[in-house]
Amino acid sequence: VHQGGLGMYKDSFWPKDFGRQYKATEMLKIIDAHRNDFTLFNKIDQNLPSHHPSTPFVLSGILREHAASSPDSGISLDARAAEHFSTATRFPMLSFWHGGNGSSISWTRSGHINAIYKPIDAYNMLFKAYSDQERDQAHKNLKADQGALNLLRKSYSNFKESLAKADQTKGAEYLNSIKSLDFKLKTSEEWLAKPKPVGDPTLAARLQSLNHIDPVQAYQAWIDLSVLALKTDSSRVITINIEANKSWQSLPGINKAYHDLSHHGYDENKLKQLLTIERFHMEKLNNLLNQLKTTKDSQGKRLLDSTMVLWLSGMGDGASHSCKDLPVILAGGGYKHGQHLNINNEQPLNNLFLSILQNLGVQTDYFNNSTGPLKGLV
Repeated sequence: VHQGGLGMYKDSFWPKDFGRQYKATEMLKIIDAHRNDFTLFNKIDQNLPSHHPSTPFVLSGILREHAASSPDSGISLDARAAEHFSTATRFPMLSFWHGGNGSSISWTRSGHINAIYKPIDAYNMLFKAYSDQERDQAHKNLKADQGALNLLRKSYSNFKESLAKADQTKGAEYLNSIKSLDFKLKTSEEWLAKPKPVGDPTLAARLQSLNHIDPVQAYQAWIDLSVLALKTDSSRVITINIEANKSWQSLPGINKAYHDLSHHGYDENKLKQLLTIERFHMEKLNNLLNQLKTTKDSQGKRLLDSTMVLWLSGMGDGASHSCKDLPVILAGGGYKHGQHLNINNEQPLNNLFLSILQNLGVQTDYFNNSTGPLKGLV
């Protein structure tokens, strides 16, 4: 969950002490009932330039102009995890965004991932049964994709013998990519033949009349959809990106733009409104953790027991546009939580992401510019 990219007001968010006996601040008291289920990380970031253009890269730590030289080509955490699960679920990953323009903070090795920005569209994609016309069109699309892939395979066969020795490795990578795409197309055909899981008609009815541009309405909708998608094993990787620049004035007491409030200058009225929004963020995180604890998976276990929740902002301090010392919380995953862990800027955020990937079962010892698994997280 990316909470908008404007950070958190430090005096109400950060505890002054570390370890397991830390005193919960105003904001952390909202989720303190889950204290033993999450870890709060202090002084950790991606070492990116400060200002808004860096926030879309918080899940990769790599600006796009440096992606080609990165070991993982600037892929984001969620997309890397989706590569691992690949065809295990109908949707390898889901990227949700309430902003209304299809943007996201998710990146493949080759480019940007467009997000779903209407909750009802996401619901229909996940749970609405295909009509005969939709199924026929999907079959036609897959057949066209298979035809294009066959042309690529034939093209490779024609020129592979002429490849210089130095290019043989690249040629092998190209062929492996073709094989991977071929496998995904065949798996997509198999998923098309399987019925979608049963959704929640009550949720669907609520989403029909939802104002998806309003973050106050959309936030809970994305949480409800995410929990239902996890429960039905429709996807195992989900990103919720909440747009800070949209109007939050449907929240009681808010009459200014969120971005304007982040530049509070310690004005009492602005701070009061800013903290109202930040309190709302924490309440939604609390809702998500509650729902994951009370919802059972197909084996009757709590969803949180088999899920990791990463909650963060791509900016540490919206007032100064600083991308240092990001607010980062990790819940679930079987870790020994319950602590405020001081990283002290000695390890990059990608070390935490590497630990998350390894915990998911990804066989790797690096993620983009990581230097190793995060020390202190057990």
